[in-house]
Amino acid sequence: MKKYQNVEPIPRVKKELDDFNHLYPKTEIKHNITITIIYLLITEKLLFIIPGITGILMTLTFFIKLNRVNPNKNYNERVISDLIGEVKVSGITSIPCIVRGKLIGKGNPGYIFSEDYTLQDDTGIIMLNYNQPLGIMNLFHAIFKNSQNLEKDAVAKGWYRRSPVPYIEILNMEVEGKTYKVHTYALKKVGLVILLLLSIGIMFL
Repeated sequence: MKKYQNVEPIPRVKKELDDFNHLYPKTEIKHNITITIIYLLITEKLLFIIPGITGILMTLTFFIKLNRVNPNKNYNERVISDLIGEVKVSGITSIPCIVRGKLIGKGNPGYIFSEDYTLQDDTGIIMLNYNQPLGIMNLFHAIFKNSQNLEKDAVAKGWYRRSPVPYIEILNMEVEGKTYKVHTYALKKVGLVILLLLSIGIMFL
């Protein structure tokens, strides 16, 4: 066997071996590296694009729902009897409105921590739902503001609903020149804008 160990290969065969061992592997390695880099770049980008697009779609969905639940336009002045006659309302579908009358009591009579009101005009009575984004804000209003406003004339702007009883969700209310604003609707819009901006920002990371 030893006499064959130092035998030189035929020149043509040696050339083919060199081509195979040196040129082809290098080309394949470069090709594999290129594919790997492209794959990693696409995969990493998708890790941000997919959540970004998902966030944008969720934000748009919430905007549509908010505009349906709280349509911020066409606030027409109505009397309570006309609103009570509206049947195509629910906890989701509402009617923007403005009502005038006297605050004759709390929404839950006799309950000291009730922040809601009962409003009466010449045609009927209805509950006004005073609902701030934080419970502590409702509690503060119930203890320090609600009773002070009773038996006073008021103008309430908001959305008429049935869920299941008829009531008006307050956007803002004026009581003898003093205005009370409910910030729940505005906070929802701010939250959606922040979510939209974050979703767009994620896509460009």
